[in-house]
Amino acid sequence: MFLRFEPELEVKHTEIINPEETFERHTGTDMVVRLTTAEQSAGDSYWFYYQGKRTDNIIVGAEE
Repeated sequence: MFLRFEPELEVKHTEIINPEETFERHTGTDMVVRLTTAEQSAGDSYWFYYQGKRTDNIIVGAEE
């Protein structure tokens, strides 16, 4: 699988956006990929894996 989260978190949509469209500027980056996921559990941590390898990216489910 190309990308995934652990524990499992369904990716519902992906899109390539300009770095200027992000919350934080990504200087030196040509593009940013925005992932829209299924609902996350508040407080749970989800590790992001890309091409089978765990990255330094982690998201934590937030309460609405």
